[in-house]
Amino acid sequence: MTNAALMSRPVEDKMETKISQIRAAWAQGNKQKALLIAAKFPRLGAERKVITTAASAILCPGFYVSMGKVPAELINEGFTALQNKYDL
Repeated sequence: MTNAALMSRPVEDKMETKISQIRAAWAQGNKQKALLIAAKFPRLGAERKVITTAASAILCPGFYVSMGKVPAELINEGFTALQNKYDL
C-alpha cells in the first residue's frame, strides 16, 4: 500500500503503533497485555531484564516458583518498570 493510500484512509483504519497498543491496554486495565507487547521490543534500555523477566513470569510462573522466586513480585516489578519507561 502506498503512502498516498494510507493517508487517504479514515483515521480509525490507520495502523496502530505498538506504543499506542501498550498505552491502550494499560488504560483499559490490561497491564499483562501491555507488558507482553513491550517485552517483544528489541531495545528496552535499562528496563529490559525486568520487563522480559516479568513477561516470562506471566507465561511460565511455575518455572520461577521452581527457582524459589515469587512470580507475582516479578510481574509487579515489570509493571513498575513499564510504567516508568513509558509514563503510563
